[in-house]
Amino acid sequence: MRNEPTLPVVDLRDHGSGTAAERREAARLAAEACRTTGLFLLTGHGVRPGLVRDAQRAAEEFFAAGEDYKARFRVPGSSRGYAPMSTESLAATAGAETPPDVKEAFAFGAVDVPENRAAWAGAGLTAVVWPRRPPEFRDALLAYYRAAHLLAGRLMALLADALDAPAGFFADKLDRSADFLRVINYPRQAVEPPPGALRAGAHTDFGALTVIAADDAPGGLQVRDPDGRWIDVPAPAGTFVVNIGDLMAYWTGNRWASAVHRVVNPPPGSGPETRRQSLVFFHNPNLDAVIEPLDRAARPGAPPPVPITTRRWLADKTLRQRVPAR
Repeated sequence: MRNEPTLPVVDLRDHGSGTAAERREAARLAAEACRTTGLFLLTGHGVRPGLVRDAQRAAEEFFAAGEDYKARFRVPGSSRGYAPMSTESLAATAGAETPPDVKEAFAFGAVDVPENRAAWAGAGLTAVVWPRRPPEFRDALLAYYRAAHLLAGRLMALLADALDAPAGFFADKLDRSADFLRVINYPRQAVEPPPGALRAGAHTDFGALTVIAADDAPGGLQVRDPDGRWIDVPAPAGTFVVNIGDLMAYWTGNRWASAVHRVVNPPPGSGPETRRQSLVFFHNPNLDAVIEPLDRAARPGAPPPVPITTRRWLADKTLRQRVPAR
């Protein structure tokens, strides 16, 4: 019997305060993960469990509210604010035609970077209106966002080591990072979804780095390995999932692979407790940062890679995930 593939686990304490050998091993594990699936599990991150719990509880209460209430916080034409059920298809960003995803979300960004707020508004990515119920919603999500932002900075230092690049290799492109946080609700599936519909279709993330805090309900995250097999991604308490996105793959001259992942439906007979919720933090370079591949030599038969701004890169792909209004 062939053993089930496993995913690497990186202890960030080893990289931040370990011995030289521990730092090298953490960087090696991260590099191997980024070359293959583009995803690894993270421990030793130092994010207080209470921050995660508070954000998850506040979001759960918001999603439990009526549709009329949640609809007040929708921002048409934007990926910020509330996204109702059946309004997105992540598989469409990879060129696939599938039914809409079985999920809803609330997202915000441009926190603590005034220039980003103005730039996003100019691109149609307007600021959100925060729900007042539950009253702790805004504070809980902002506290988690800021903790995730600090964690992402430490992860970028790890990835610089994994590339054998100088410690501050990414720093000047991330001092006004265009981050955003999506809290995603995958409701209990009392009725079987349409054929081909998943909680989130197979896709790659758009930007540099994603940090996910998920619960362990049935119907979870899977990542595709280089052999095309789908691997279940566990969600142990206190562990984050980290994956790299398309922009990081481009940045590294495709030395690293953007993680192809999806969120599957609960298996039949899972019972009533199949609701799932995730905090998904996207860490992106400054909107005006010009990203140039590390190795700009063209592959045989391929056009040479060209520099591109973060703003253009994110805008091009974000538009493709929205389901046209009927």
